[in-house]
Amino acid sequence: MAIRLGIGVITYNRKDILRQCVENIRMLTRHPFELIVADDGSQDGTIAYLERFNIPYVTGENRGIAWNRNRALWWLKEEKNCDVILIFEDDCHPCVYGWEEEWIKAVEAYGHINHMPEITLEIDNDVSSGSGTAADPFIAPMHQAFCVGYHARALEYVGYLDVRFLKYGEEHVEHTHRFLRAGYGGLAQYYTPERGQVFYIRGD
Repeated sequence: MAIRLGIGVITYNRKDILRQCVENIRMLTRHPFELIVADDGSQDGTIAYLERFNIPYVTGENRGIAWNRNRALWWLKEEKNCDVILIFEDDCHPCVYGWEEEWIKAVEAYGHINHMPEITLEIDNDVSSGSGTAADPFIAPMHQAFCVGYHARALEYVGYLDVRFLKYGEEHVEHTHRFLRAGYGGLAQYYTPERGQVFYIRGD
């Protein structure tokens, strides 16, 4: 049975950055995919841009990062029945044709995977092991949400992000630790959860 791939982009008032992200996704993704842009109530012409170029989107009032990421996750999982779901922040985008193949392998293997950017490796390298591939992911205690992969089965078990987190940062940390405790995407550290060992790939 073929994998159903869903790609979401979360955005808020960054139309020009969003344009580059969407263009790169469309140009560099080999595998057939469903695309959705989740807009958190932008007022900068984002919706006009999406409609002009026939880009699927969901929107609503500004409710914060957790709510908006859930918009994309829910649409791809519940409406489009995607198995593998990849969520981009609008300032992150693919740069190599076929980039998604490694992500699909990682999501199928671990249920949850995060992107480790090169700049993090250079500046704040806290990787304990791994080479950053699906077969040998980096293991590190950090939490980054530039691009995150979810398997629908894991998401079904763990649930969506906690919308009580209104601002950026902690919502992804808490969600990731729920995945870890459920056995997805890393090695749970029950006594010191802030040091949970999370799986990452370089991701192209």
